[in-house]
Amino acid sequence: MINEKKLNLACGQIRIPGYFGIDAVKMDGVDAVMNLQEFPWDIASDSAEDIICNHYLEHTPMDTHADRLVRAIMAAPDFEYLKKIVPFILQGPNDGLIDFMEEAYRIMKIGAKLHVTCPYYTTGIAWQDPTHRRAITEQTFFYFDKGWRERSKLEHYPITTHLETRIDGYDLYPDVENKTIDEKKFSMRHLSNFIANLKVTLTKKPI
Repeated sequence: MINEKKLNLACGQIRIPGYFGIDAVKMDGVDAVMNLQEFPWDIASDSAEDIICNHYLEHTPMDTHADRLVRAIMAAPDFEYLKKIVPFILQGPNDGLIDFMEEAYRIMKIGAKLHVTCPYYTTGIAWQDPTHRRAITEQTFFYFDKGWRERSKLEHYPITTHLETRIDGYDLYPDVENKTIDEKKFSMRHLSNFIANLKVTLTKKPI
């Protein structure tokens, strides 16, 4: 069971000093091999104080029922047992991003921070990789804030996290860095391929 204060989830070959690297494939920079799409993670609850997760959320699957069913079939000792557990499997969340955020919330201490970088939804980077499954906007993260869900009358969503979102900034393409502030504001709202990446920090709040 991993019990590290600082984690770099889906780290790839990028080692960040002071952070424990986790990825699905063993390579340089990876301290522990773990499939982040299989739950629960082998990480202690309420253990992490600071988490970095760069360029992974866009890979989370849109529908996870099929994955759950396959794992249940592979593990089922007989058909009668399978018929009993399938209804419970189908009652759970069926979205990989929800699953990820729920699990991240579990392993975070109160006040812990999750730093996320992902391609912005208006850039070709968000769509070029055939393993990308979704585009991310600033508003995507609002759904993981308990107060926002309550104000939006979305308490029925299968989400239990309370993560406060702070937009840290944007990576702009180099050829637009010299635009004026007004030009940047207009372009960020109306033009594609202006913002490359979105950076946010989510802080765990008590339920």
